[in-house]
Amino acid sequence: NMTLLQQQASPTTGIPVVPAASRPVGKQYDYTVDSVVAALYGRYEIELGDWRLNAGARGESVSYKYDNRMLDGNTREDGTPCPLNATGCLYARLPDRTDHYTTLTPQLGAVWHVAPTQSLYATAVRGYRAPDTNELYRLQRQQAIESPGTERLDSLEVGLRGAVAQVNYAFALFAMRKENMIIRDANGLNYSGAKTKHKGVEYEINFAPLDQLSFALDGTWAKHQYDFTANIAGGESIVSGLTIDTAPQNLWNARVQWRPIAALSTELEWQHVGMYSADAANLNFYDGHNLLNLRTNYRFDNSWSAALRITNLADRLYADRADYANGNFRYFPGRGRAAFVEVRYEMK
Repeated sequence: NMTLLQQQASPTTGIPVVPAASRPVGKQYDYTVDSVVAALYGRYEIELGDWRLNAGARGESVSYKYDNRMLDGNTREDGTPCPLNATGCLYARLPDRTDHYTTLTPQLGAVWHVAPTQSLYATAVRGYRAPDTNELYRLQRQQAIESPGTERLDSLEVGLRGAVAQVNYAFALFAMRKENMIIRDANGLNYSGAKTKHKGVEYEINFAPLDQLSFALDGTWAKHQYDFTANIAGGESIVSGLTIDTAPQNLWNARVQWRPIAALSTELEWQHVGMYSADAANLNFYDGHNLLNLRTNYRFDNSWSAALRITNLADRLYADRADYANGNFRYFPGRGRAAFVEVRYEMK
């Protein structure tokens, strides 16, 4: 059982008069959802010489029973309309309803052991996801999502992994397509029936030239694009082929670890988030950021250990997420420099 109660204690300020008037004081949502989920999964695997083949499937049933405990529609709590806006208040409430979704998710895979320490693999998956309750019932004006179907994902991945001397590696090429998605634009408006496409490469490399010293690099380079064109009522215009907003093309993480003695280890980490579009039109961008983190751990004996962790070592200003809405950038700021000390005792 899930309950959502959303209410506003005072009038909205800091935005234009008309959108401020559409955000009424008082309750905006008050509903409960009873959900029932049942699933069954099966998998088969066989070895044929240097090959390992596998197949699997998952069946799932999801049911929602939604109970709106306010007036239906997008009026204020007492039923009066919001002023200055002909389309009503921002928040829309559906009448009571029941929704049911049944999905079957198949998967096929193959692994070829090229050498004792190297293997090639391929995986094909068709996945489904039932809509979330917020996507179904936490709507805004001009939205009327009537029993949308399940979101579908088709994914193909081909990869190579193995080890050579002191180097362990893994590389994967992937292509993915999503259909019948419910997306929310930067203005907070939902749109059903969206399609996106994704392709890229994932990589992971570990190098240990000495017992006391190791290096690691992992990350993703990918293109995330809209695969449909639409004008969301009251929201953004989306054009097929443009980059999905708030989806960086580059994400990577580099680490160096030093272990001068068996009981002491220190690791310096560099995290990189690349530039990304802050809006669906690809007109405004966030530059991305780089962060340094430091971790050190010392083990006194088999039971006692201590650790020091410092995040955002350089105390950089950055955003966990940035977007562009209603003519302004919005930044969800990340944490500044922070230190954490841990002392641990393990009972043997």
